[in-house]
Amino acid sequence: MQKSMKGVLWGIFLLYLLLLTYQLLMKYYSISQIGRLLLFQEEGLFFLKEVNLVPFHTIQSYVQIEGTTFLSAMRNLIGNVIGFVPFGFFAALLIFKRSTWLKVIGATFMCSLFYETVQYIFTLGLFDVDDLLLNTLGGAIGYGCYWIMKRYLERLKRNRITTV
Repeated sequence: MQKSMKGVLWGIFLLYLLLLTYQLLMKYYSISQIGRLLLFQEEGLFFLKEVNLVPFHTIQSYVQIEGTTFLSAMRNLIGNVIGFVPFGFFAALLIFKRSTWLKVIGATFMCSLFYETVQYIFTLGLFDVDDLLLNTLGGAIGYGCYWIMKRYLERLKRNRITTV
């Protein structure tokens, strides 16, 4: 890959990470409140100190639409998956020299764990194991998109060589 193209892709990836960080960590607070929370100068919302360590508990409650609307449930479930699809794609494309499914899944899981932990420590959101699962699924889908694109480009390259 050309250096200039790689630089552009890294720029897009970093912009994506900034938007992801904003979406995950700043959804309940203003920027000034975030600063006070990070310096432990302000108490966070009490309900954000909850933890779900039971796999599929939150997913099940969303599927059964307990205490939420269908649109809200789907936005949460699908949003957690879709939000990490670009991470899986860019991790495979940029971070690893030889991308494997396992490496990308591990990197996606660790990134999601980082966000969940920061949310809990600074009361910026709930720590939910189901978010880890859904985010990791999104990263796996992103890797699948990368893998399909890579195979397609390899086939195009082979066909171009044989026709020349």
